[in-house]
Amino acid sequence: MIYRGLYHFSVAYNKGNADDPIKYFAAQENQDLGVVKANHLPASKLDLSPFPAPS
Repeated sequence: MIYRGLYHFSVAYNKGNADDPIKYFAAQENQDLGVVKANHLPASKLDLSPFPAPS
């Protein structure tokens, strides 16, 4: 994904819209490029009791 993202950064750089690739990839409007991944939530513990408590 970084190569595709670098293409988009170079286009934005040539237009004068971006000057730092790190800030460009981390910006909220560029999250669709998929370069910076979202943090995943920790896995919840599996409750195998016969009557599990509601979450």
